[in-house]
This record gives sequence, C-alpha cells and structure tokens, in this order.
Amino acid sequence: MLLPPKKSRHTATRLAVALLSMTLVAPLSGCFGLKVRQLRTENQMKEARILQLEQDMTALRDENSKLQQQVSTSDGKANAARMALTETTDSRTREMTKNLTTSIESEAKLKADKEQLEAKALALETQLADARASMQQVQKQLDAKSEELVEARKDLLEVQAASEASTRKTTELSTQLESKSKEATVSTEQVAQLTSQLRQKTDELAAAQAKFVASGKADAETVAKAEEAAKSRLASLITASKVSVAGSDGAVRITILSDDLFQVGKVEFSEEGKASLASVAEALKSLAAKRIVVAGHTDDTPVKNMSYADNWEVASARANEVVRWLVANSVSSPEKIVSESHAFYAPTSAGKDAAGKKQNRRVEIIVEL
Repeated sequence: MLLPPKKSRHTATRLAVALLSMTLVAPLSGCFGLKVRQLRTENQMKEARILQLEQDMTALRDENSKLQQQVSTSDGKANAARMALTETTDSRTREMTKNLTTSIESEAKLKADKEQLEAKALALETQLADARASMQQVQKQLDAKSEELVEARKDLLEVQAASEASTRKTTELSTQLESKSKEATVSTEQVAQLTSQLRQKTDELAAAQAKFVASGKADAETVAKAEEAAKSRLASLITASKVSVAGSDGAVRITILSDDLFQVGKVEFSEEGKASLASVAEALKSLAAKRIVVAGHTDDTPVKNMSYADNWEVASARANEVVRWLVANSVSSPEKIVSESHAFYAPTSAGKDAAGKKQNRRVEIIVEL
C-alpha cells in the first residue's frame, strides 16, 4: 500500500485543526471556555499521537523497501534454482528412462530366476517334509533308546552295587581263606593224626556194623516190602531224578543228590532241598528202622572257597546237617542215627565229566531194618 508524501499530510492536518478551531470558536466564546481548553489539550495529544504514527509509517516504508529488495533478490535466486532444478530433472528423467529400460530387462530375468527359485523351493519343501518325517522316526528311535539307556543305567547301578557287595564278600572270604590256610598250615600234623584216627574209627564202625548185621538183619522179603513202600511215598521225587531208592543186605538205601539238597558250594539246605527232605522224612517214619546211617559223599574236586580243610570235612558236615534235621523233626532218636564221611572214595560213577561228578555228590540215608 502506497502512502501520501509527508508534507501533504502535515498541511492536511493543520487545515483540519483550523477548521475544527473555527467550528468550535463560536460556541466556546461564552461559558464553554473551559471545555475549549480541554479540547485543545486533547487535540494536542492527538497531534502528538498522529506524529508518532507518521514516524511509525516511515519506519514501515523503509522496512517495506528492504523487503521488496529481498523479494527481488529471492526471485533471482528462485529463477536460478528453477533452471538448475529443470536441468537436474531432465538429467534424472533421462537416467530414470535408462534405468527403467534396464529394470524391464532385469524384471524379465528376475521372473525367470523367480520361477527357477520357486521350483527349487518346492523341491526343498518336499525334501524338508521327508526330512521331518525321517527326523520324527529318528526321534522315536531316540526316545526308545533313551528309555533303554535309563533301564540299562538302572541295571548298571544294580550290577555295580552287586559287584561292590561281591567285592566286599570276596575280600572277607579271602581274609578268611588266608586265616584258614594259616591255621591249616599250622595244624597239618593234627589233620593227619585226625584223618588216621577217623579211618581207624571208620574201620571199627564198619566191623561193628557187619557184626550187627550178621547178628540180626532183616530178611529179603522184609527189605523188598520196605523198598516198595519207600518208592511209593517218594514216587514224584524219583520221577524227577532227585531221589533214588534201593534195598539190599537188610537195609533200604535212599540217595539224595547234594546239588538238589544243599545250596551251591554250601552246607545249608536250599528251599527245594528242605521240601525233598521233608518227603524223605515221611517215608522214613513209615519204615521200622533199627538204625539210620547218614553217609556224606563228594566228588574228587578239591575244596575251594569253603571254611573246610578238605572233602572229608565237607562230606561230614553235610551228613551231620541231615542228621540234625532228622533228629530235630522227630524222624529218629539221637541214639539210633549216626553219620559217616566217605569224601570221594566211594563213587557211584567213574565219569570225570560234570554229569558223573554230580552223581558222586550225594547223601545216602541207609535205613537198617
């Protein structure tokens, strides 16, 4: 907006003031003099205000001029920028056109590559599905193997515990064996003397038995009946080959294999042995025995890992164990029963194999009638 020159504005202002004064003179000539003075004061204030406004307008015009110069400068810069932008746009357009052509060609190639990749992806998915199925089977096998491993570990722990117990037992037995070996070494002469005395007593006992039999043994018919009665009561054990019965020379001989009567390598009865001995006891009770002789026999294998010096002691210990059981179960009174030890000197089988040795390991209960 353009403003009028400063001098014209001052003239117009003075004319307005004069007109206003003339207009107000007549009314102010009288009683309104005070009012006129007030108006003049106000008029002076307005003039001062107008003067201030004119100064502000001058400053604004100067600022407007500066702004117009800045706008002119900015327009020049804008035109230069427009030209540079146009050149840049043209260059970019040419470049983009070239890139678009290249992109079209690349798109065709990419499309072909995409189709190949999709085919490969489909094949890989098929392989992946097969691999997952195989992995599931392997996982099932792995789970089964894990369960087997857990069971194997449990078995291993049990075996280790048993092995440790066996090791401790072996150590104890080794200590006992060493102690017994020392005792056996120290008492070798005593054993020889006792063996000689035992053989002498055995000979004396055999002579006494022969004398006793000669004096009053049962006839053949009585022995045969007793034999049949014993076989009838022990039929199941005879069928199972655990017991044999034979009658001769006024007596009935009941033979029990040690393997069926005792625990392996021990002189304690096994559970099956106790059952067999109970059946034999019932058969003995049915026979009118004058005397019962329990004879222990072994095979010719030397004694090992047992608390006995030799086969004599083992055979004697087993025979005595049967004697004690028969007396304890009221099968025979103590004064009518004796025990004998024959070791391996009265074999029933000449075989050296396991079967022959098993037949020789036995306890014979001889019932004299």
